[in-house]
Amino acid sequence: MDELKFGDPRLPERFWKRHTVDSQGCWVWNSDKGILPDTGRAKIWFDGKIKCNYAVTSDLIRGPLPLGMTRSHVCPGGANPLCANPQHIVIESHADNIARSRKYAFEYPMRGTDRKAYMRDYRTKYYKENKDELRGQRREYAREWRAKNKDKVRAQNRKYYAKNKAKK
Repeated sequence: MDELKFGDPRLPERFWKRHTVDSQGCWVWNSDKGILPDTGRAKIWFDGKIKCNYAVTSDLIRGPLPLGMTRSHVCPGGANPLCANPQHIVIESHADNIARSRKYAFEYPMRGTDRKAYMRDYRTKYYKENKDELRGQRREYAREWRAKNKDKVRAQNRKYYAKNKAKK
């Protein structure tokens, strides 16, 4: 199996800007945008489709998912739906996935019963702990984007000021 390290050039730079490595080796989504409300998983535009972040890294290493198989997280600290580390993703049958998820729900009943509340608490805790770092990353990303897209920014500014000038 091919190895994928954090920061690998096979994935776009915008992918790596939105992920950080936590203490357990998870590549955690660090943006407050792009999180699916029902599952708590991170989504990203890749190869002309919207995909979950873990599916992008898994497909890059293992190829497309075989028919009848599913991806499952086996992160060291428990299920982390924001993780994209391909070493924490196992491809298994749906029956195996369900059996393991039931076992996990009994071991960690709080997480198994109210997934949305768990995700809300996890994200809140993660953002509080890393608030300044994440804010700095978002600012840096915005500065770089504006520097690369000066013409777009100028056009937007002209449009905005023309619109507001007409109102006065």
